[in-house]
Amino acid sequence: MKTFIFSLLFFCCFSISHADEFSGNINIIYGFKVMNKLDFEPVDVQSEIGVEFDFGNKNWPACIAIDILRSSDTDIFHCPDFGAVDVEGLTSEIHIGLRKIFPSKPGFPVFQVLEGGFSFITCELKAELFNLPLTFDESGTGFWLGGGLYLKVFEPFHIGIKFKYSSAQIVFLDEEYNAGGLHYLLLFGIHF
Repeated sequence: MKTFIFSLLFFCCFSISHADEFSGNINIIYGFKVMNKLDFEPVDVQSEIGVEFDFGNKNWPACIAIDILRSSDTDIFHCPDFGAVDVEGLTSEIHIGLRKIFPSKPGFPVFQVLEGGFSFITCELKAELFNLPLTFDESGTGFWLGGGLYLKVFEPFHIGIKFKYSSAQIVFLDEEYNAGGLHYLLLFGIHF
């Protein structure tokens, strides 16, 4: 415990003394996630919201990225044996990895972004059958990759677009599925 506290104090003192060398971004993201239609129809296209955070030293080749995303959709599944069944699909994703923001050209306030890393995805499906609630939830680990553009509106704010792909295998009823998908996102952020 003493080692942990000493390490934390050292890191805080080092960070404060070198604060001018660190920078980062906090982004609010909104868009939609498209999952495999064969696996998740009718809730395969989900509204998505999330937060992205990245930070790093100005001398590092890339920033450390931590993202949290949540998507959901509700629809009616027409089952030949049971008729119309209300279905809700939800996914939560945590991405941890690296984000590279390329410098813009002078007089052109657009920044290119590339990112990738590990993903942890939880998928939950809810339905009601004969007035009985059914819930299936599973989690898996995998990866994510993405890219996009930031447009600096005025210091320190920016807007942008991003496209991501995430993947993590989960098992529902002895079948494997990919709980990730394609993410089409708009963002509003602040640079610090």
